[in-house]
Amino acid sequence: MVSQAQIRTLALALPETAEQDHHGRPSFRVAGRIFATLWDERHMNVMLDGPGIRSAVQSHPIVCGEFWWGNRLRAVHVDLTLADQALAGELLGDAWEQKAPKRLVNRVIHAGPDPSRRSSVSTENEKLARDFDLTEDDLREWQESGQRGAAFVDWLTDRVARRPAGRRARAVYGADDVHDFARRAILDALRLGDGDRLLEIGCGGGLLLRDAMAAGAAATGLDHSEDMVSLARERAPGAEVVLASAERLPFTDASFTAIAMSIVFIFIADPIAVLRECRRVLVPGGRLAAYTTSPALRGSPAAPEPLASRSHFYEDDELAALARRAGLAGVVVANEDGGQLLTAHT
Repeated sequence: MVSQAQIRTLALALPETAEQDHHGRPSFRVAGRIFATLWDERHMNVMLDGPGIRSAVQSHPIVCGEFWWGNRLRAVHVDLTLADQALAGELLGDAWEQKAPKRLVNRVIHAGPDPSRRSSVSTENEKLARDFDLTEDDLREWQESGQRGAAFVDWLTDRVARRPAGRRARAVYGADDVHDFARRAILDALRLGDGDRLLEIGCGGGLLLRDAMAAGAAATGLDHSEDMVSLARERAPGAEVVLASAERLPFTDASFTAIAMSIVFIFIADPIAVLRECRRVLVPGGRLAAYTTSPALRGSPAAPEPLASRSHFYEDDELAALARRAGLAGVVVANEDGGQLLTAHT
């Protein structure tokens, strides 16, 4: 949750920003141009351009919505009770940059971060880093990336879970017990054996690939993290592991008898496209098993904030509907204490 007082602090820290009344609502302006308003006690409107609005809504569908005025898309409608300070600061910064005069934007870029803000942003980022056990090496790479402070949560989500990288990520995803509950559920559902050809999308450290080969299957792993591809090749020698995107699988039609996804579905922006790709590369009668996290676990240790604000959650019937829309058959979603196992076949 972000309070109105925190929004004021974030907005007024941006150069040459002033707060003014706008039809009875507080607004924040730079050079006389509104870039955000406090719409009511629970909501803020942030005046991004059309692509910026749609990107924010797609990336954070639970927190952000489209705000239309008449027949025009005007702003991102942000639910402050669900937002975090990092996301609010990022949206405000982007809107300020779009509305501020070029001479002011250029001055800020050339001057670097505002020294008066560096301490509070750095302190917040360091606390998040400690919460997720990041190392000094991780923070050094963040600093060297040159990204703005408000982008830290997106970077953190990638580093920790969405695109794991670094020494800490290798230790976590190389551990024998990482996501073992999901791995067992998937392997029990697929019942792999001799003659099976498994593809694991988002293979992480390769432990499921290792277990699949022990059951007699040929195994291929795919990940979009270079560090995870390297780790999977070490932990599952004998498996083919490739660096690629789930949205465009680099395999010919009917290449696999089974597909697995373990705790990756929450990070997929276009699940139907990915499931259609799964259907394409599966043989007739091929099986799919995907373990993911339900909305009930949002904000819990299984899906902690602020990572949860960058994730996609589906109720059981919604998850099943996605698979059916992708053309899969025999769709079943089993839910045990908020952990969802989606199974289907071609």
